[in-house]
Amino acid sequence: SQMLRNGSDNTIYLAQGNYATGFYSYSISGNTWNTLAAVPASVSYGAQMIRNGSDNTIYLAVGYATGYFYSYSISNNTWTTLASVPWDVSDGAQMIRNGSDNTIYLAIGGTLTNFYSYSISGNTWTTLGAVPTAVYIGAQMLRNGSDNMIYLVTGSDTSFWSYSISGNTWTTLAVVPGVVGAGAQMLRNGSDNT
Repeated sequence: SQMLRNGSDNTIYLAQGNYATGFYSYSISGNTWNTLAAVPASVSYGAQMIRNGSDNTIYLAVGYATGYFYSYSISNNTWTTLASVPWDVSDGAQMIRNGSDNTIYLAIGGTLTNFYSYSISGNTWTTLGAVPTAVYIGAQMLRNGSDNMIYLVTGSDTSFWSYSISGNTWTTLAVVPGVVGAGAQMLRNGSDNT
C-alpha cells in the first residue's frame, strides 16, 4: 500500500495494495473515508506513489513486477494510463519528484540497478546511469529542494550513494554502519547538512 498527504491539506490518499485496486481518500477534519475511482491495475510490492505541492495530479507505479504507470486527477477522480516504465518495478523501488519539477526519478528495485527519469510533459522515460549496487528491500531515496544531488541507500546491504543529476553519475559515500533492510526510513530537512 501507499499513502500520501500534501502539506497541510485536509485529505490523505491511500492505494490499498495487497494485489487490489482500491483507492481511497480520508478527510482529517471529518474522520471519514471516501472510495475513489479504482486503480486500473493491481497494486502490490514495489508500488510507489507521489504528489508534489498542491498539484492536482498523483503519480503511481503499481509495482507487482510490472511497468504500469498512471496519473490520477484529483479534481476529476479519473486515472490516465501513462508510458510504461521501461522495466518491471518491484521490491525496494523508490520514486521521487522535487516540487513542481517536470522530472520524476525512479529506481526500480527487485535487486536490479536500473535508474530512470520520467518527463511529465513528454510522457517519456529516459535511462540514466545505473545504480552501482542492486536496489532491494529497505532502499530509501531522497532529494531536497532543487539540489543537484539525489541520495540513495540501496537496501539489503550497507551501500550509500549520491547521484549527480547534471552529471548523470554516481558517487560512493561512507557505508551505513548496519545493514539496511525492511522498514528502513531516511529523511532530511530542507537543505540541512545532516
